[in-house]
Amino acid sequence: MRQSDSLDVWRARLADYSTRTGSKREWCRDNGVSAWQLKYWRARVRDEPSSEEGSSAPALFTPVAIVADEIPVPVPVPGAGVTVLLGPARVEVQPGFDQTTLARTLRVVASSLMGGAAC
Repeated sequence: MRQSDSLDVWRARLADYSTRTGSKREWCRDNGVSAWQLKYWRARVRDEPSSEEGSSAPALFTPVAIVADEIPVPVPVPGAGVTVLLGPARVEVQPGFDQTTLARTLRVVASSLMGGAAC
């Protein structure tokens, strides 16, 4: 028996199994198979491509178009934040800023302006 015949036979058996009214043990006994064979073939058939798909069919992917969301540019509100100018660099600080992050950012900007490595 060819492997494809085995798959077809087990696909039919599993279709029958899915409509059973008794227990798994009863179905196995009535069909002359062991519980471990049933478990093996259920996994095997689930992982095999169906006969309509063919075993050599390439995986199909759905093309996805990525569309950039337009991110609104925040409009500065007078008095809502602080702008720090360091030479050509501009750092805008909004209310609720993290002091540690601001300090690190200013060190990096200052260091790059002086041509040195960041601290």
